[in-house]
Amino acid sequence: MAHLAARNPGGGSRSGETALVMPDLLCPTLVGRDAEWARLQAALDGVGAGVGAAVALVGEAGIGKSRLAADLGRLASEREIPVLVGRAVDAGAPAPYRPLFEALAGWSRGASDAVPELRRTKELLAPIVPGWRAADEPSFPVSAMELGEALLQLLGAIADDRGCVLVLEDLHWADADTAAVVEYVVDNVAGSGVLCVMTARSEGSGPGLRVLRTLASRRAVTVLELRRLAEPEIAEMVRRCLRSEVLSGEVDAVARRFSDGLPFLVEELLASSVAGGSLVDGPDGWQVQGDAGPVLPHGFEELVRRRVAGLDEWEAGVLSAAALLGSRFDAGVLPEITGRSLPDVTAALRSGVAAQLVVTDSSDPRSFQFRHALTRDALLAQLLPLERSALAGQVLAALERHDPELAGDAIEVAASLAEEIGERDRAAHLLLVGARRASARGALSSAEPKVDRAWRLASRNNPEWAEIGSVLMAVLTEIGDVDRAIEVGGRLLADLPASADAAVIHLAMARAAVVAGRRASALQSLERARDTAGPDRVAAVAADADVIAADIATENRSYDEAEALAARALGATDPAADPARGCHALVVLGRCVRYRNVAEATEMFDRAIAIADEHGLGSWRLRALMERASLELWVFGDGTRLGAARDEVAAAGALGVAAQLDNMLGWLAIDHREPEQADTAVERGVALAQKLHLHGIHKMLLGCAIVAAAQRGDREQVALRASEARQVPGDDRDLALIEAWARVELCVPRDDLGRLAAELDATMDLRRQLSDFPIPVLGPWALVRAYLDRDAEAALAELAADSTMVHVMSAAHWRYAHAIVVGRAGDGAQAAREVAAGDAVASPLGWFQHYARRLVAEAALADGWGEPVEWLRQALAEFERRGQDELAASCRRLLSRAGAPVPRRVSKTSAVPEDLQAMGITAREVEVLELLAVATPTREVAERLFLSPRTVERHISNLAVKVGVAGRAGVVAFAAARFATPTG
Repeated sequence: MAHLAARNPGGGSRSGETALVMPDLLCPTLVGRDAEWARLQAALDGVGAGVGAAVALVGEAGIGKSRLAADLGRLASEREIPVLVGRAVDAGAPAPYRPLFEALAGWSRGASDAVPELRRTKELLAPIVPGWRAADEPSFPVSAMELGEALLQLLGAIADDRGCVLVLEDLHWADADTAAVVEYVVDNVAGSGVLCVMTARSEGSGPGLRVLRTLASRRAVTVLELRRLAEPEIAEMVRRCLRSEVLSGEVDAVARRFSDGLPFLVEELLASSVAGGSLVDGPDGWQVQGDAGPVLPHGFEELVRRRVAGLDEWEAGVLSAAALLGSRFDAGVLPEITGRSLPDVTAALRSGVAAQLVVTDSSDPRSFQFRHALTRDALLAQLLPLERSALAGQVLAALERHDPELAGDAIEVAASLAEEIGERDRAAHLLLVGARRASARGALSSAEPKVDRAWRLASRNNPEWAEIGSVLMAVLTEIGDVDRAIEVGGRLLADLPASADAAVIHLAMARAAVVAGRRASALQSLERARDTAGPDRVAAVAADADVIAADIATENRSYDEAEALAARALGATDPAADPARGCHALVVLGRCVRYRNVAEATEMFDRAIAIADEHGLGSWRLRALMERASLELWVFGDGTRLGAARDEVAAAGALGVAAQLDNMLGWLAIDHREPEQADTAVERGVALAQKLHLHGIHKMLLGCAIVAAAQRGDREQVALRASEARQVPGDDRDLALIEAWARVELCVPRDDLGRLAAELDATMDLRRQLSDFPIPVLGPWALVRAYLDRDAEAALAELAADSTMVHVMSAAHWRYAHAIVVGRAGDGAQAAREVAAGDAVASPLGWFQHYARRLVAEAALADGWGEPVEWLRQALAEFERRGQDELAASCRRLLSRAGAPVPRRVSKTSAVPEDLQAMGITAREVEVLELLAVATPTREVAERLFLSPRTVERHISNLAVKVGVAGRAGVVAFAAARFATPTG
């Protein structure tokens, strides 16, 4: 069949011809989406009852994701439920928080004072909506977790008792900062009265898609994957679009053949055909017209070409200029670009809207976007290369006049325009500026693509070539891509201009080698830096080399040497002139002193963070933040600060630092005896370490996995993980000690003190010979030596002199061991005070304290002091809760020996109602249901039940199957109906 002949294929309409106006043939109702619509309605029904949920609509472009989300928004509005809508946009380096800004800013225009009690919450969200910052308040860095929590609080307040809907569209284009906040919100949306609906294309691998896949893997989000329409559904959609019950076979065939089952293309095809006159409504219904036949576009570009052909030439020119500004654009700059008045530009945009090329933005009257990303591409494809280049030059000049600073996304657009007109070095300069801005705010994931593109564009004779390479090295080092950073350094050194400073490159290569754990290579680079330093740079290079050498010394655990080097570097540094060196020296000093004084280390890390914030050193802020958070390992923290730091550095793109934080989170979970939580951190960290070739971190993560397997009693997994760890390049001395520690952990639940003492002695011997790796084995060793009365005083003295004594676990064990010694000597009052001091180091008591007090209680019973019965009862409850039967039996025997009442054993099903037992629901699952019934977030459920979030999600998934409901929202609704306390 022939195509409709376009009016003036050259791009404009001839004089006297009528412009092509597209009819509105959008399908009035959804077709082929009954199941998805029912799920969305059910989720919306829940928000009024305070049940939050997250739903992701996933599928290819044109499949109908946005239509579903829009219809849900309309339904919510009809119910007077507030709806906030934001959309990510296609950009080489997306602006942080773009969809969240759009959603919140759009809401605040009509309801800025609707929630006055949340003024502080809105100020916390100022990184997303800068206008919410108090006029006299400076900006301050906020982690993804804090932003997510503030956003949840705001949405909860907006929801009140009605509920609230947050729609985030096109998350496949979202930046890493947005993705991190979305992940936190979705993880904790249950019980908030908020329905979070997200749309995303299924293809790709951006941060938004990665987060959606992660959320889906742990069942935190209900994923509705949209399929193409079947042939009967296409026919039904065509009938509804044309408002006709009768559809000719010819029209049906055309729609089926050329729409490919995509609802978007069904509508586009019909609208284009009706507007072009090839599809007409006659007495016998809709028919393909005459010899011309229906419009049969060979592709989307042809469809757009026909629409543009119906516009005046100058109107098409306005839209082409807009296309060079991006998929979404500010109409305010178009008069300056085109030389047309604002009324003319408005008229052209109105024609673009009528032709279904452009859509308006209800939240911002100046903002427009092309109806589809492909629409913009098709418009640009119609320009000859000469036309496109000339127009790009006009747009770039106007953009720079309109916004000389090229704030936000404008600098990325300007760089693309400069590249378009062949000014590659100019584009590289703009990208370098953009990368520096992103790096200064810690958005390394945004900085890396900008500076990488600048590096590819810049010519060797560009005066900024070496600077671009140095910035790229720094960013690659911070995100953990060390191999590439060193490769860039090699290229720089091979072709470095005579005017450039080779010492700077050698120092950068040394920093990269340190991050990768390549100490010998780092030392060689430091020597070359000292040798190549110019006369005016000798002192500065020496100070920089000192602080990097100090970093290497800490990795070698030569803390005295490291402290001396870092102190010398700090003494030679003016933080105002060399803030990066000042931050680096303070971080190293903090790492050295934390082994003797946690408070002093905290002060140093806080100083480094303050300097980084003051001077816009985003990457150093992340490093100092990591070290500050690591102190949780010394104080038996709950992981909150470590988790928040991990969220922030991962969102910023500092993947190497994120892997280190995963390692710390894993070991902290080991301290809390939560092996499943440790496994979660290990799995995530190993993926990063392997990708980035960080062998040292990789080996330590696998060491954590070894101990986690031992805590689960899984000997086979211990052996497998140990074998895997030995295959990772690097020194295995620490690994040998970790394997010995795992053998200790395997003994612990068996309550075999003889075997335990032997394994502890063997581990201590190995530690003295091979490694001073700070494992928490000295405390239990000293305690068992005291309990068995085997040279306890010497054991206490060795523990007191060890660097791990600063750790609360070691400090508490020393107190408990000393209590046994002084109680045996007859000083019961002092022994009781020592136990109280040991208890005071952690609140609530950790598992390690209950285990230690079970041994103390037996000694106290024998020697007649303290409160052994109460200690045993508390330990018994803890061991039974964890299913550690042998330890629980030991407590029962001791209680019986003391003549104290022995608590009845709790049946594993006695707490489960009979109807729930019939469904196969366990006692643990009942505990999960009871917490979900009162809208407890997943993270809090995990903390309350001493589980990992992944385990909680697995329980919820199992419960959904057992009670026959769909996803987390269904389980929450079931729990609320079954367990929530009625009010009245």
